[in-house]
Amino acid sequence: APVQLDLNSIAAGHAVDLIAARLRGMGITSFVAEATGELKAVGRKPDGSQWRIALELPREDRQIARQIIPVNGLSVSTSGDYRHYFEQNGRRYSHTFDARLGRPVEHDLAAVTVLDSSALLADGYSTLLLILGPQRGWDFALAHGLAAVLVTRAEGGFVSRATPAFERAVKGE
Repeated sequence: APVQLDLNSIAAGHAVDLIAARLRGMGITSFVAEATGELKAVGRKPDGSQWRIALELPREDRQIARQIIPVNGLSVSTSGDYRHYFEQNGRRYSHTFDARLGRPVEHDLAAVTVLDSSALLADGYSTLLLILGPQRGWDFALAHGLAAVLVTRAEGGFVSRATPAFERAVKGE
């Protein structure tokens, strides 16, 4: 039987890890490596301050920062359905497919951001949590100690929930 593998949920993260390893191997101690939105920040900016990134509200019409976090030695990956989707017969579908069901995910979880020392793991976990949905994704993140924030659509806007590990990570603990 034909088999198709799609590694998009981890390929960019893996590329970032490879780039970071190469830069470290060259003796570079401060950098941001990024591929298709997955990134890893190491060291400090040229002015000595911490690298910081903005986590966006999952809006398709414009970019609005909902939180700015320091990232030192961490990789950041956000998965969501607010930019990449398709429409068919007047209905909007996420570009993220649930392989268990063979169709796009359908729930109110709009975006998931994961912080991890590995960009590959952050990339894979952000996609996994998005597929699992708001409650199962939250439960999985807590059970596995993931530094994650889940942003759910709610009436009139969005609701963000950050795991204790995420709160510790952004405080530098």
